[in-house]
Amino acid sequence: MAECITSILHYLERVWQGELNYEDRSTFAPGFDESVKADLAKNQEALYQTLYGVLQRENRTTIEVLIRVYGLATDAPSKFAIDLLSRARLSDACPALLRSEMLLKQSSADSFRGPREELEATLHLLKCK
Repeated sequence: MAECITSILHYLERVWQGELNYEDRSTFAPGFDESVKADLAKNQEALYQTLYGVLQRENRTTIEVLIRVYGLATDAPSKFAIDLLSRARLSDACPALLRSEMLLKQSSADSFRGPREELEATLHLLKCK
């Protein structure tokens, strides 16, 4: 299951970073039916919700992969991991997020640039404190 979760996270990270989906790489002729474009966007959103559903259902594995690959529970968690936890509403990750917060507080913001604001926003959203 970890391989599946890793693949989902990799895909979502690429999209999060601005890489185009396969469908978004196509160019359409002028006057192309707008309803087709709207249907495509609707299908993409349904796909994302399905993927987030898998991450939520397999939350233990998701959190383990975020710790192992994306630095969750360290003083340098990736902004993607933090954002994903907010989007997926994975409150089971609170202990790992709180660990990251504790570790970040041990270093000065002047001497170490960590995702402090993003972390605080996710902690608040997930009601971790």
